[in-house]
Amino acid sequence: MQAHENLDRSTIAGYELLVYLGVASLLGALFGVMNSLPGVGKALLLSTLTVAAGAAGAALLQRETRSSARAAGLLWFLSVVFAAGAGSYLSGSGHRGVIKPLLFSGAPALAFAVFYWSINRAGAQLVALWASGMLVVFGLANAVIGVNGTSGGLLLVAIGAVGLLMTVRTNLEPTGVAHELFGYSFTAGFFIAGFQQGGWWAELFAIVAACFLLCLSVRRRSVELVSVGAISLSLFTATSVGRHFERALGVPTLLLIVGAALIGAAVLVAQLRPLANGDRT
Repeated sequence: MQAHENLDRSTIAGYELLVYLGVASLLGALFGVMNSLPGVGKALLLSTLTVAAGAAGAALLQRETRSSARAAGLLWFLSVVFAAGAGSYLSGSGHRGVIKPLLFSGAPALAFAVFYWSINRAGAQLVALWASGMLVVFGLANAVIGVNGTSGGLLLVAIGAVGLLMTVRTNLEPTGVAHELFGYSFTAGFFIAGFQQGGWWAELFAIVAACFLLCLSVRRRSVELVSVGAISLSLFTATSVGRHFERALGVPTLLLIVGAALIGAAVLVAQLRPLANGDRT
């Protein structure tokens, strides 16, 4: 009986490996074929692959094993990517250049992503949901007001804040992946806005946001938020100091600051990780 179970597990792992190899071959062939097709042909090919990847993922998911679930998650993720690609080739340029491509790509991709995530709440499905949702949100924002570096960064902050709130208040799974996606959106949005002219205030808010996530990580017992907060804090601090004080400090001093920030981030993660795991002794 034990030998039969081990053989079955090995066979399922073989299915997963075959899927990975098949995906690699498919993508390689796809890149070679796409250049020779017209826009409509590319859209039709990607639409066909969208449905095929979705059907193959559904068939694998019926096996109800971790290995087949991972393989199905990859196929469903690719199905969302193919749907976005098909929409982009049907869109044309449109008003303000990016609106139609964003919406034509995002709308079908988001529909597939929501459907897949409702069935298989895996990390790959949540990443697809987050990415396709971003396409739709930025497409709508460009259609209504137009988006520049500052407003785009603040919109990313809003997406991160709403996503973190949803993770706390609702069952947005997997929680760890959600914390990483929306945590980085929350901090990086301020940092992007800080690169615009007169955006020094946004750089300060980026550092404050990173500190906030570190505090939230202890409260929510989230190791992922510890990593997001520590990495964001060290990266943003070192980059901000380099941008504003490069001439005054010189390269050696900047390297010293960067090194200290990275070491500090490692120490911070080591100190906060037990608290995030609930070990307060």
